[in-house]
Amino acid sequence: MSIQKKLIVYIVSLLFACGAVIAGAMYLIYPLYSGISHQAALLSSLNGIIFVITVSGGFVLLCTVIYAFVMAALVTRNVTPPLKLLVTLAEEIRKGNLDCRVEYVKGDEFEPVFREFDSMREKLKNSLAETAAMEENRREMIACLAHDIKTPVTSICAYAEGLRDGIAQGPETRLRYVETILEKARLVDNLVNDLFLFSKLDVRQDSLTLQEVNAAGFFSGVFEEAAKNDLYTLDCEINGLDNETVMINETAFTRVIQNITQNSVCHSGVDNVSIRVTVQKNGGKILIRIADNGAGMDQGLCEHVFDRFYRADKSRAGSGSGLGLPICRRLILAMKGKIWARSGIAEGFAICISLPVENSGEGIEKNIDC
Repeated sequence: MSIQKKLIVYIVSLLFACGAVIAGAMYLIYPLYSGISHQAALLSSLNGIIFVITVSGGFVLLCTVIYAFVMAALVTRNVTPPLKLLVTLAEEIRKGNLDCRVEYVKGDEFEPVFREFDSMREKLKNSLAETAAMEENRREMIACLAHDIKTPVTSICAYAEGLRDGIAQGPETRLRYVETILEKARLVDNLVNDLFLFSKLDVRQDSLTLQEVNAAGFFSGVFEEAAKNDLYTLDCEINGLDNETVMINETAFTRVIQNITQNSVCHSGVDNVSIRVTVQKNGGKILIRIADNGAGMDQGLCEHVFDRFYRADKSRAGSGSGLGLPICRRLILAMKGKIWARSGIAEGFAICISLPVENSGEGIEKNIDC
């Protein structure tokens, strides 16, 4: 029973008690009143009436005071324990114990208070856990960034000192030193550019402007341009796209394809990299699959390839910035799409992208293994 209902019961009981006392007093007064009607001059009757009224009033007052104390005690007994429990919970949270939980199911006004209090505790716990995870990710990112920058910078310093000290003898050797310095400097520049782009996407300061384009023509042009690269061979097959259109940022999607192909070149583990691209409509979406002929990886590791600075093969740590695929994920999400990875040992590595079609219905979505 709620405290409000309990108060109502207490007050109604008090009124009934007062009514009973008054009825009793009237019952005592009525015979005297009948006698007065015949002997109105008798002072003793008036004194008796006054006495009865006084006694009855005093009795009613006494009953009221008693009931007031009883009601206060009952209300206190129902209110004080929940308040003390709330104070205890607040002290536990202040001490950092966010696992304290109380199941309060008495059905009174304090139950929603406890429910909201527990919800606040859970959100605070999750918030602190997220903050700790972000701090751990920040430390890990700084450590990875320091490692990835230190390696090429060390090479730059070593080759520059070789040129200064005259270790590089002959024009061919000096040219090789200079080319190595330029290569490592470009690697650092690419890492800084990727980190800057990733940071802007991570804090959502760089919003993408999307435009509606013809899907078949756009994807055909993007992959034809991507095929003009001597580091790999690329074949593209586009099926089932008629007049479908997609909302896309051309520059951002081109960057996605560049990062994916560069990832295959750096991490496929084979000399002759071959990339196979298929584009097809699946229901109300366009499904893009970009697969290489590399050594692949365990499928259980695929969920981590979009984590910043993640490398499945630690021995190839210097072959990329570690931000290419994380940038792809943020760019695809900004275009309202999805991106995921599929792979297997000795089965190659595939990146799958799903983008919504703008000018057609949902259609029937097939269960296509990507």
